Amino acid sequence: MTRSRSLLLAALLTGAVLAVSVVCAINGARRVGAPFPGFLLAYNRTVLSVARAGWPLEQASRALFAQVVAVDGHAVDDAQDVQDAVAAVPAGTTITYRLRKGAELFTEQVPTMTFSAGDYLAVYGPYVLIGIVFSLTGFAAVRLSRAGPREPVLAFFLLCQSVGLTLGTACDAYGPYWFTFVYLVAQCLAIANLFHLAASYPWVIGGGSRGRRGTLAGIYLGALLLALGLAAAGDDVSLFLPLLYAVYLLLANAIFVYATGLAIGFFGRAASPARQGLSWAMAGIVLVFLVPGTIFVIYPALDRVIPPGLLVGPLVLFPILTGAALVRWPVVRSVPVSRSIRLRLSLLFLAAVETSFLVAVVVFWQSNSWEQLLADLRVAQRQAGAVERAAAASGEERTSRLREVESRAQSGVEAGL
Repeated sequence: MTRSRSLLLAALLTGAVLAVSVVCAINGARRVGAPFPGFLLAYNRTVLSVARAGWPLEQASRALFAQVVAVDGHAVDDAQDVQDAVAAVPAGTTITYRLRKGAELFTEQVPTMTFSAGDYLAVYGPYVLIGIVFSLTGFAAVRLSRAGPREPVLAFFLLCQSVGLTLGTACDAYGPYWFTFVYLVAQCLAIANLFHLAASYPWVIGGGSRGRRGTLAGIYLGALLLALGLAAAGDDVSLFLPLLYAVYLLLANAIFVYATGLAIGFFGRAASPARQGLSWAMAGIVLVFLVPGTIFVIYPALDRVIPPGLLVGPLVLFPILTGAALVRWPVVRSVPVSRSIRLRLSLLFLAAVETSFLVAVVVFWQSNSWEQLLADLRVAQRQAGAVERAAAASGEERTSRLREVESRAQSGVEAGL
């Protein structure tokens, strides 16, 4: 592919990412001045932990990652039902939410608020701006690279577009949910892109081989299947949250593999002029992901609100430092091709060990045993069925059934659910 054609395709993809980000930013701006629940809600009615200091969600941390099943005694089917209920009352009105988290069903009272311009800038601003930086930096790397989109630059460009699209559509994940599937796909593709980058810089592992192409194809296919699984889980939080854990575990794994490859290259080339570029790339992954990377890994398990700026703010340095390293690389040395079996096995071993550790941590957080985890899942499914049957009822019968489900959940009685 010629350089001019490569630049054209890169410009088209970058333009598409920026266009979607602008649409999501405009949709977010329409919320200014409108009432909202005092927390952000995902498309499947899951209460998200991203919030500003001072929002009433800080006093209702039990609701984090719980699913709203009823508002003031009325069952809700989707996130728009919750927003409609909030819009029907004056700002400051306390609403009683019935929520489900695992095997637990409980209520929380949260006053409604008016979504202010400050809320918009604090919540939507970091996502949109940093997403734009990612997208444009990826294009700049292609534009400034002297050899065109070589393997490392191509992987970096794709990663920047995926992360830019993830951040750009993250705002839409709070409503109106136009790009929910795009958000899920972009988020999962970013993991595959990071593995792609790890296999391309500072070495192009197995360059030109069928094994490399097949492995990368399998990674990208797995990312798409994971995104489809998240989308298919829909309102079933008992399935959605484990898949969400998988996303963040794989992201942590990709970061670990990439950082390990950089460290091997850095310390193995102490006398090489390429060391300066590698040091920038290492700073981009270590310093930048130190705080947000930790948050991303434990994100679904946190019991406190997270300011959006803290969650994504430090990420802005990653594309800048990494892009500078990649653009400078052709000046000092061409990217070497490695077919070392030892290197590949070492990276796979490190990835397997780290994945096992993270899975063990998640299991420990979630439950003291697999039996208890499965028991909680069964109870949650029974409660979901009971709530659905209650929602099908009308008037006082619906309210009575919902209260009965809540009473049984609080007393630990499973029979009859």
